[in-house]
Amino acid sequence: MSTLPFGLRPPVEGLRVTGEAARETPPEVIELSFDIHGMGSTAAFALQDCAIRMMQIGQALTSMGIPQTDLQAGAMTVRSSQVPAPTANLLGGLRPLLNPGLGSFGSIVPFTPALPQARQTCGYDVSSSVKVSVRDTARLAEVVDMVMGSGANVLASFRFRLHDEQALRRALLEEAVREARDKAEILAAAVGKSVGRPASIDEDFRVYQPHPVYADGNTQNLSVMPTFPASITRYPFMGGQLTFLASVSVTYQLQ
Repeated sequence: MSTLPFGLRPPVEGLRVTGEAARETPPEVIELSFDIHGMGSTAAFALQDCAIRMMQIGQALTSMGIPQTDLQAGAMTVRSSQVPAPTANLLGGLRPLLNPGLGSFGSIVPFTPALPQARQTCGYDVSSSVKVSVRDTARLAEVVDMVMGSGANVLASFRFRLHDEQALRRALLEEAVREARDKAEILAAAVGKSVGRPASIDEDFRVYQPHPVYADGNTQNLSVMPTFPASITRYPFMGGQLTFLASVSVTYQLQ
């Protein structure tokens, strides 16, 4: 009796079918992630600078009506900033550079080895992040301006999502299983068999983020987007759709 390598399952005999279910829906929540940096001559000053910036951002967002439950602070990291330290020539009059490689009679001329370069700390940099859930998508630009103006350094990322994605996930998986069952019954009937119990099932669930869609219905490259008058305060594209895709692969026994 042959044995399979560790982690591999024996093949399951039966009828293997795939079912899929997809849904497109407009996003309900936009998650923004900002990077925050604080600097100081000591680690304590840098930590204080970063903490003050985060406090200012939290107060600014709270004043806009965003609850504390929609704010999430990330972990802090501390890093020292170093520069080369000035070094004295400890080897007397020897030059700290290579002399010509050969002397007048072919002998190798001694040279001074390079000195190890010391470094000294000139300050500290503290980095952290804050994640904001914007539930009123029409206020996206207002939130970005408020956070950047309150001390954030970089808009690191953004993600679209729904209020309750678990309910949609469950519904799509159930729909995909029904489609797989329908396929199996059609194929089994074509060969004079009937579908029995499922022997194995694998599932996959993916979420595709929306792309900006312009008024002509085409997805454009933002890097070549033409300039717009300053009087236009809204984005020159319509909001895209979130795409949810559930896929199941089921192996049924045939009877």
